[in-house]
Amino acid sequence: MYAGSTVPTGAEYDGRNYADFSQTDGSGNPIIVIYEGQNGAWVQTDTITPPATYNGYITVTSKIWDIVEQTGQQGGSILWSYNQKTFTPYPRIISFEDFANTNLDNLTSTGANISNWSHNVSNCITEIPQDIKVELNSGVLTLKAGSKVYVPNGAGVFDTVTIPQDLTITRTDTNKCMVWRYSAGNLGIFPVQLFYSGPTAPTQYTFMFWYDTTNNLCKYTSDGGSTWISGASFPLCLVSTDGTKISAIDQVFNGFGYVGNSIFVLPGVKGLNPQGLNADGTLNNTTVTISSVMTRTLTTSATDQILMAVVDNSNLQAVILEVFEDTPDVSDAAWCYSIKQNKLGVYTPSDQSWTQTGKIIVGTVNATTGEVITSLNQKTTFHAVDYSNSGVVVAEQLPTSSNNYTWFRKYANGWVEQGGSFSGTVSTAYKSHNVTLPITMSTPVYNLVCQTCYSSHNGLDAICVTTKSTTGFTVDGVMNSVAYGATWQVSGIAA
Repeated sequence: MYAGSTVPTGAEYDGRNYADFSQTDGSGNPIIVIYEGQNGAWVQTDTITPPATYNGYITVTSKIWDIVEQTGQQGGSILWSYNQKTFTPYPRIISFEDFANTNLDNLTSTGANISNWSHNVSNCITEIPQDIKVELNSGVLTLKAGSKVYVPNGAGVFDTVTIPQDLTITRTDTNKCMVWRYSAGNLGIFPVQLFYSGPTAPTQYTFMFWYDTTNNLCKYTSDGGSTWISGASFPLCLVSTDGTKISAIDQVFNGFGYVGNSIFVLPGVKGLNPQGLNADGTLNNTTVTISSVMTRTLTTSATDQILMAVVDNSNLQAVILEVFEDTPDVSDAAWCYSIKQNKLGVYTPSDQSWTQTGKIIVGTVNATTGEVITSLNQKTTFHAVDYSNSGVVVAEQLPTSSNNYTWFRKYANGWVEQGGSFSGTVSTAYKSHNVTLPITMSTPVYNLVCQTCYSSHNGLDAICVTTKSTTGFTVDGVMNSVAYGATWQVSGIAA
């Protein structure tokens, strides 16, 4: 595939693909238009709309090449900046042209290293099926023909439905909403507060969506629950509406999703489970493939809890996971991940033992005290070219006035070091200061050092970190004057 703004020409491109990054949708938002060479002409085959509130890499399922063709490259992703609304059409290699060729004799040393990437990386998602294909054009959401949705249909049964033709829907209030497929075949859209799950039917509103966990059925009502209609699919995506139209696609539930206080993981998700080290020091991994729909209903509140799926597809679990560079430093048995030891499981400090259960981390989940899920953040899919060398710095930022003098250095294995400083003046002797991390962490259990610093001792006499989350922390302090200042540094695994 070729990517850029100049379309290749000639019949020699038959059977190849071209990604055009120069086009926009009806609302002026950038899109990727995929063409295939057919009989000497380019024929549009796909359109990819980037998430509305996401900065990072987007997987492109068809072949994608840089402007200069790179031999043997297939698959990959492009860098999307929502803030700047720009694409960087430089893909990350994820596989090779000839999947059937297992002979490494004809590969360069770089190629051989990439082909052995599974011994150099661990604890990651390697594949997320892109079954749900949605577009947003002029406020109208389209579920594309060929998309695949899952319909709960009785105990242990989940029907797979392939959408035969494009389906569209819009909405004109101001809300966060979820979209699903009706049993009749059309699309439905309700605000997220109308979605429930559990054994008991809700009664709070006239219109509601309910995942009946006892009977494994998704139902909806328009009469306050007097009548429930079964046969609905799991929710497909999360969108925003601005009072006149659907304004943004916030999250597409490919691989993972939620409804009410229930989480679901869909077939085809793959990952690597860490199982220690091989004799030669390389990472020993078990490949995990989710082969059936898995669900988990939360019964307590959750704050950045790690969501894990077990290798035998029998269990989906949400836990607090602590990440350590080497031996876990915990006082009691706890869920831990050791980077150097390449182990994930329950670590018991009394005998330094591990109980490993073949799980993979699929994301983080947050839920309110009423057990309603407020966010599900899936773990980013691994790309071999980025992670073939765990010591490689893949992103960094130097402190400047434009970034509030924060800095970070992110490594290929997910480890990140970041820091900054803050200062100011107050009229009282007490100050509470909120710090926002430039890089979101995978768990609130990370290393944090914060200390006072200011000229002429005009700093914080006493300092205490009162709250921590994946996105930042709060510092409380007592000043000996109206000026204060402190520096901070955080390290751990990035989200």
